[in-house]
Amino acid sequence: MVALLNEGYELPIAVIEACPQPWKHSMHDRQNEALRDHIQCAFLIYVLENKAMPLGRINEIWYPNGVFDETLHWCPTDRPRYLSLYQRYAIQTLFYKQLNAGNVYSAACTLTDKRLRPSQPKRMLQELLRVITRITDRNDLSKDPQESPRNALRVACAAFTAMRAPTITSMTAARMLQFLAASRLDQAVKDWIGLMQRCRFDQLDNMHLGHITRYLCRNSASAEAYTFVMNLPLKWRHRSMYPALLSHFSDIMLNKDGSLDPQDQSRSATVWRAATSLPNQEKGTIALWLARLGSHATYKRASHALRDEYIIRQLGGFDPRALRQISFLTVCTLVRAGRWSLASRYVHRYVRKRKAPPNAFRWLNVLLIGIVTHPKATSHVTAREMVNVITNLLQDSQASNKLLPTKNALQLLADQAHDTHLSPDYTKLPLVHQPSAASVIQLAHVLKAEGNLRSQLLLGRWIIQSMDNLSTPALWEMIQNLLPLEELHELAPPYLEHTIALFQDLGAVFKRRDDRRSAHQAQYLGRQCLRRIIGEGNKAFVRPHDRPQYGKPPQNYSP
Repeated sequence: MVALLNEGYELPIAVIEACPQPWKHSMHDRQNEALRDHIQCAFLIYVLENKAMPLGRINEIWYPNGVFDETLHWCPTDRPRYLSLYQRYAIQTLFYKQLNAGNVYSAACTLTDKRLRPSQPKRMLQELLRVITRITDRNDLSKDPQESPRNALRVACAAFTAMRAPTITSMTAARMLQFLAASRLDQAVKDWIGLMQRCRFDQLDNMHLGHITRYLCRNSASAEAYTFVMNLPLKWRHRSMYPALLSHFSDIMLNKDGSLDPQDQSRSATVWRAATSLPNQEKGTIALWLARLGSHATYKRASHALRDEYIIRQLGGFDPRALRQISFLTVCTLVRAGRWSLASRYVHRYVRKRKAPPNAFRWLNVLLIGIVTHPKATSHVTAREMVNVITNLLQDSQASNKLLPTKNALQLLADQAHDTHLSPDYTKLPLVHQPSAASVIQLAHVLKAEGNLRSQLLLGRWIIQSMDNLSTPALWEMIQNLLPLEELHELAPPYLEHTIALFQDLGAVFKRRDDRRSAHQAQYLGRQCLRRIIGEGNKAFVRPHDRPQYGKPPQNYSP
């Protein structure tokens, strides 16, 4: 066999593919078994160094079905040392050749080989995760679907779970668990968590385990995170794990004294009992309460948020900054649940009893988002009511001096009609709508003076949704006053999403009016902002059908 290997490139291929495979013959002599495996490793190294066979074909021959087959390879525990070293060298050479070629699945198949030294898979898994990270970051997916990172992760997880006592670092275990959760391999996540509970870590840091819990919760694997934390020994649990779990498991309502029903054995009750059983956390820390309120805001549980806010006020002992955060999350929950009227009364009561917070515009943005995202639940809100709420909110801030009376706002409205060629539709509105328009001008004046662009964009969306009785020129002029169209290319990326939503709402209004020209212009402006998001830092390619059909978008539009 060794003599045949030296004949050329084609002969070894013919030998390995056409001739009977020598390691399949029954050879009872121990010396012949060792010689057979030595020849096999020599052939493997030969074809790898001379590139005499495709890597995919090598993987099919050495690891059929992607796993190690003991009937094809000789791996007794008492084999000669020289043969063990030669086998490990050949397997490691095959692993790195596959890895350099981007064949992550074929490289992961070598982890199932039982002839490796116990410490070798640890280093090989680190290299495999490094290459998978590079592939996913560059979106450099292989043309062969079988060589996908998802298949490689599944095989690597199965290889390590089949080991009796694997050695692995906690950082590698955390990265592996992150990839498994991101790939939505639920069964593999459960198997890997079970492996982590019985494996020997080189260095075990509870902060790594807390990072794993937070990553699982952020990647829609909260059930796996719950199983992972609850099965950990108490000495491994870190207090940073529980806020991440409470952000998903907080659907149980507490009693007014902060206690739970002893008969309740749900996941939410189990997590809360485990979190409050730690030292100095019997009443719950501010991190735990904020996690619960954040969960209520995410899942729109208004009654739960009000109950938790009441319990926190009764407990006391929290600093004013934490209480402001709690009140802010309570308002967020009420707004997202469609209870805008209750949220506005809550804000009014909060501001009346306490001084307005320094970041008052955050409260304003929350209220505006509530109006924009829940138009049916907030259809009864008028512009005058909105201005009254904002006036109470900003009464102790610098912006309160810039609020104008309604009479002055109406005069400003008329002046703008003459100075900026504003459409006369503003001043020709019915009397019942003039105070609303004046209140909007009043509010826009405050926001523009403060330079709060996010609030201006949200106000523009509310104007489009609620004041659609304005004509097309008047609506374009109102948007131009809030957001100059010639400055779209200067907007920062965080504001582009709100701008896209604004132009989408504007295009929907024009479609209902059957104004195709204005609808196309609004869609063009929205596509400009979307192109900025997709191609930030690059010159995005402008497709022909993305160009405006009616010229450039107008600055002072007139039909």
